[in-house]
Amino acid sequence: MKRDRILVLFLLVLLGVYSPLTCATAQVPVGELTVIRISEETIVDEKGDLHVNLEWKIPTGALYTQIRRNYPNPYMILREFLPQRATREVANAKTEYNDLKRSLQLSTDFLGAAVNKKGRWEIYVGKGTECIWVENQKATFLQIIPQDSQMIEVMDLMVILPQKASSIRYEEDKGLLTYALPEKHVLGRCELTVSVKCKPRIMAATYKLYGNSRVFEESMWVAKTLFRNTGKCNIRNLKVSYKLGEYSEWSAPKSYSLIVPGGCVVDLYYPVISSKVTELMTRSPVDLQINYTYEDGKGNTYSDIAAERIEILGINQIEFSNLTVEEKTGAWADNFSNVPLLTAWVTHLDSPVKALAGMVSQLAGGVPTALDRESAIKFCRVLYDLEVANGMAYQTPSGFLIQYSPGQDIKYPRDVLRDKSGTCVDLAILYASACEAVGLETVLVVIPGHSFPVIILPDGRPLPVESTAISGPKGAAPFDQAVELGLKQLAQRKIGMYYVLDVQEMREQGVISPELPKLEADILKRWGWHLPDTGGN
Repeated sequence: MKRDRILVLFLLVLLGVYSPLTCATAQVPVGELTVIRISEETIVDEKGDLHVNLEWKIPTGALYTQIRRNYPNPYMILREFLPQRATREVANAKTEYNDLKRSLQLSTDFLGAAVNKKGRWEIYVGKGTECIWVENQKATFLQIIPQDSQMIEVMDLMVILPQKASSIRYEEDKGLLTYALPEKHVLGRCELTVSVKCKPRIMAATYKLYGNSRVFEESMWVAKTLFRNTGKCNIRNLKVSYKLGEYSEWSAPKSYSLIVPGGCVVDLYYPVISSKVTELMTRSPVDLQINYTYEDGKGNTYSDIAAERIEILGINQIEFSNLTVEEKTGAWADNFSNVPLLTAWVTHLDSPVKALAGMVSQLAGGVPTALDRESAIKFCRVLYDLEVANGMAYQTPSGFLIQYSPGQDIKYPRDVLRDKSGTCVDLAILYASACEAVGLETVLVVIPGHSFPVIILPDGRPLPVESTAISGPKGAAPFDQAVELGLKQLAQRKIGMYYVLDVQEMREQGVISPELPKLEADILKRWGWHLPDTGGN
């Protein structure tokens, strides 16, 4: 895979055996594939709650020590290593490390993970999970989860269904384990308790992403609503719909056929948001409404509306992390877990960016081709020199990319071109956008306090560029020195203290740039951009 190739090339840079401006590479032995074995036993009760016991077996002492140090609480372990964690409602989580066996055990409950729809209970196991066998009320599954180019997780999962479960089926294309249970007819008072968890802030820049439940392990929900039957009778035909102020229509109702006494349903809201949200310049409050109806055992109908107030950040603002308090340890990576969303700012199709790429191509003698490494390097060199010639400046606020901020301003490339200045992130995004505009693959590297672009050359080799070297107290550094600085930054990365953002991969996952206002065709000239050899003409 492309991502694996990039990781291997970064390793070569880290080991000092690869120079991007030459063709020199040394032979590096390929390490063995690290396999983490996970055993999971899940007991499903008649209410639909899952009681889960997991054991991770770590193959090496060094990796075990690293995991124990970096993941001190069960919520972090679940977040990092368990698929669909973001959709689960977790309770009673406990973890225990076993130093002798180099293993860790985790027990937890997933509330309402089995739901009743159209008279059948269903559990989402995960698309593509292979069912090994089903016997009586037990089903065994196998799941292989790649973590990176040198590590995979192999999980064997046993699901033990209620004793009276029958008609057990598994739909692998949907990842659904379904079964039937005889219904208990109970009478008594009807009572439904509703609790809502909302993302406190969402981003206008990534508004297209929230409507896609399949990306980022289903973590882009805006609201998670827990409906618990706290009464004595069955609750039937629960229907739930949401609305995000003036920025969405009412969502299509989702239906749940049955909630037994003591049981619950966890419902997630992935809003289809209007492009009107891109008009927001600053953070703005918005009311999220939840409309729900249900019936009791006698057929009486009940309805109500719940509301929560959240914020929508302005079109230039990013929420660098929206992890819950339980999932955070205070580590730098936790405070910047939304870094992949910076892809939305890489506007390679924006007219000013394409105009800049056109100027660079004119100076470089043509657009770089997919097979010509030297033309790609020349384009990158000329792009850097053109920024220097036009007086581009680097500026950064105190604490940037070090301290967490709930709404950090990020410039779009057009804004950087207009102002001829930007932070390290702004300059890295502009550089990446111009390269993407001519078909060069790019990567953004984010480390504490800094960010820089890496261009993937046509032969697959990375070219890191210190894009902030365009200005400084001693003036601009030459392009070759900017590359050397980029190599140095790569070599100094520390485990758990960086993000490598593959722009094209994130775009394929659904991180798409928002619509921006149209600008005049000659806007770069109006902003004072010129070719060095023409004196501004």
